[in-house]
Formats: sequence, structure tokens, C-alpha cells
Amino acid sequence: MQEGWYLEIIGDCTDLVTIINEIKTNYFQCLKLDEHYFITSSQFDQCKNPEDVLCKGEEIVKLINGIAEINLKLNGKIKILGITKIDETNKNKVINYRDNYLQCSCIVRTELNDETKDENSLNRWIELAQQNENIKKVFKLLNYGLKSYVNMYRIYELIKRDLGNTYCNDLDIDNDQIKRFTATANRPDASGELARHGYMSGKPMKQKPMSLSEANAFIYEMIYKWIHYRLSNQEGAKGTVPVAGDTSDNSQ
Repeated sequence: MQEGWYLEIIGDCTDLVTIINEIKTNYFQCLKLDEHYFITSSQFDQCKNPEDVLCKGEEIVKLINGIAEINLKLNGKIKILGITKIDETNKNKVINYRDNYLQCSCIVRTELNDETKDENSLNRWIELAQQNENIKKVFKLLNYGLKSYVNMYRIYELIKRDLGNTYCNDLDIDNDQIKRFTATANRPDASGELARHGYMSGKPMKQKPMSLSEANAFIYEMIYKWIHYRLSNQEGAKGTVPVAGDTSDNSQ
């Protein structure tokens, strides 16, 4: 091991090998040394203490786990075991930190998320996340899965903010389905205790509420279409386009 900071990670052994083999990026590297797995990054070079490394390391792990939620066949989430500092006076100092377990999920491969396609390359996704803050935020939110209307709505808001008012046309999404999703997610009379709001006035939604599994599939598809759109239009992929006059969507 060369001098510097190393973030030790743990997880399913098959998953760790997959990460090492699949992720090849200049932003960070994953490697195996003896029976241990590490992430190293040039971002760690300026770190003065383990807490700084942990902070930057958590960002990387969230990025990997977020992408893996929809674009990598993993059995579970990777997590941080500890931090190793290699220097001339102390060749192998390990400091153990937090122990965050997250649930795993199942991925069904389709034409949209075919992992052999260039637009689904893990390394292209990682690079895009470095260029677009909204995409990076969505990958972080994906750490919490697509199992709640609240988190799915957050992701929807970021995609909408990123593309602006043309997002339905850009992603070829039916506006009626958008209204059905937002109304279901917002209204407790549609989604019960899982709704974003505890109470909403007004008439109940006219359309049939979107089930949790339907909403999951809807947002899942939207994420993929959004990433593919941004990859094909990377000149505008800075993620700084706000929706004028729109901070919240409580529509039906």
C-alpha cells in the first residue's frame, strides 16, 4: 500500500469483487489488499484527520450504493468499516467508525436498464454525477430506496428542477401520469399514512391512485430516461436550471 488515506469497506464478497471489476474511474479506485477491501481517492489527499476522510468517503459510498440501487447486480449495500492511514512512522493504523446497514433490493433487467448498453455504464454515471449536482443528489437519495412516496417525490422534484418545464417532453413522459403520481404522493386520502402531507384540503383526486409499486416503476423509469437524456446532452448537464416560480408541486 502506498502512503495515504484508505477507506475500508465491507459487504458481500461477491459484491465487493463486482465493484472492483466494474468501476474504473479517475474519481476514486476500489482495490483488494490481502482479505480487505478499500476505496482510495485523490479527494483524500488534502484530508488532515480521519473525520475528513470519513466525510468524503461517505459521499463516495452513497454514490456507489445509490447507483447500485438501480444499475448494479449487488446482493446488498457496501458500508464503511474503518479508515487506514499509511505513513512512514505508522505503517498500518486502522480506525473503525460507524456501522450502517441498509436493505438490499432486486433489479429486473429490461431494454431500458440493459447493463450492456453504453448509456448504462457505471463509470459514465459516476462521471455524470461529478458534473451534475442534481444527479449526485438523486444517487444519494437512492440510498434510501424507492419504497416511499416521500423519497420518490424528492427524486421527482430534483429531475423536474434539473430539466425545467420541458421535462415531460424531454423524457417522453405522459403529463397525466405525472399528475397521478404527484396527487397520490401528496394526498392522504389517496395514499393514507404514506402520503407526503398529513392533511390536504380540496376534492379527492379524480384518477385512480398510483399504488406504491406503480409509483416505484414510474420513478425508476424516469430516473433512467433522465440519465440517458443527460448523457446524450452533456453540454447542458450542469444541473443548475431552476423551474421559474415553482418551488413545490401539490397538484392533482
